[in-house]
Amino acid sequence: MDETRAAERLRASFERYYHEVPQPHECLFCEGDRIWWNGSRTRGATVEFEGEVVTVDFFPCRRVRCATCGQSWTLLPPGLLPGRQVGLVVATHALERYLFEEESSLESCARESSMSARTLGRIRDWVARLVCPSFLQGLVVKTCDAPIPGLIHPVAELARKGRDAERQGRLVRVARVLCLAETLASAAGLLAPGLASLVGRVVRGRRDHARYHAGSLPEKAWRRAVGLPETMAM
Repeated sequence: MDETRAAERLRASFERYYHEVPQPHECLFCEGDRIWWNGSRTRGATVEFEGEVVTVDFFPCRRVRCATCGQSWTLLPPGLLPGRQVGLVVATHALERYLFEEESSLESCARESSMSARTLGRIRDWVARLVCPSFLQGLVVKTCDAPIPGLIHPVAELARKGRDAERQGRLVRVARVLCLAETLASAAGLLAPGLASLVGRVVRGRRDHARYHAGSLPEKAWRRAVGLPETMAM
């Protein structure tokens, strides 16, 4: 697909979302029911669209405000997170190539996905903070109702990609999160890549999603994302 035409089609889909997205019935922060339209903002995004990585520099997003608590937020198209231009699917695929392919580098994988190496590095570190791999392991067992550990792929050329023990440990943790998320998403009937599907569902089901770009996601939100009780014993 021609890149310019793909960008135009993607922009059109974002603009349709802008015009068609319904006004929320409940505040994300206080659960109040007095929600008003609050203008709009523009932002950019790099997402996977019709099999290609496509970047749209500017598109409109509606904003809403709660009349009860005064908080406001942006209504983003599915697959996008607050504070992150790169979509979840693109980010996950880039990390998978970087971690599991021989001779891959942060720079080459970032370039293939139309982002900077610095951005991919921030995404790598963000995924390392998202969730404890052992917690995901427990969710896999509970969801599958059997002790299925999931296939954990080793990081290709770990010594080259992680120059010290701390960085190597971070890469191994990210690899475990990606692999376990894939197994968990498959067990829950979600689409690949698993991390993108799970995080997308977690974010859509939480009230404080605007803060997700800063740190980890609550464990009860992960349980809810795969249809398990929020307070279940692990």
